[in-house]
Amino acid sequence: MTVIYFVASKGDEEHTKICEQIVQYLGRYGKVETEHLRKLDVLVAEVTNPSTRVGFDIGKVIEGNNWLSQHDQRRILCLYRSPDKEFFQRLSRLGDPVLVNSGFNLEEYSSTEEARKSIDDFFKNRTPRNQRNTFPLI
Repeated sequence: MTVIYFVASKGDEEHTKICEQIVQYLGRYGKVETEHLRKLDVLVAEVTNPSTRVGFDIGKVIEGNNWLSQHDQRRILCLYRSPDKEFFQRLSRLGDPVLVNSGFNLEEYSSTEEARKSIDDFFKNRTPRNQRNTFPLI
């Protein structure tokens, strides 16, 4: 069974409700852990709000992937809701050297239905649905 670690920043009531819906939906694809970063196959992070803890968890998975063959790397899906798409595009350019071959995917959503579509595409296809939202390989 696939072990999925879900992590999200704290937010308002709406954000919390959306994250709960994402966790529930992820259960279709495996066992979802939300408490501690342990043995995992996939990391899904909701990154709309800045969070040191979320960034730390993503960084730990990326660091671990550096020691694994590309076939064995743990995949990462980061979901965000943002009116400021340019901010995330600038962020992606800053992160390119760190994220090369890391299995990192960044997807924007504006509704839980769009988040579900990104999750479905992520798990059903081994490649991201939209290459523009994936950090490019250098």
